[in-house]
Amino acid sequence: MAKAKTIVVTGAHGQLGTVLKELAETLPGFNFVFTDVADLDITKPVELKALF
Repeated sequence: MAKAKTIVVTGAHGQLGTVLKELAETLPGFNFVFTDVADLDITKPVELKALF
C-alpha cells in the first residue's frame, strides 16, 4: 500500500479550512495538518522550517 500523502492547510479556521476539515475525514489516503496564524505565521521562515 502507498504511503499516505501529507497536506498542510493554513487558515484552518477560515471557510476553506473548515470545509477541508470535514472532507479530510473521507480521504483515508491523506494526512492533513491544519494550522492557523495562532499556530503558524507563514511570514516567519523559522516557523515554516520547524513545521517542515
